[in-house]
Amino acid sequence: MLNNFRHVTLLDVALRITFLEAEDAKKKIKKRFDKKATNMI
Repeated sequence: MLNNFRHVTLLDVALRITFLEAEDAKKKIKKRFDKKATNMI
């Protein structure tokens, strides 16, 4: 039971980290896109 709980917790943490990294990447892409858009105008 304890081993199973630990596995779920690690999985949850891994998913959370992946989600945060994805959100961070989206922000960086948006910033880069905004810069390109302003340069084109």
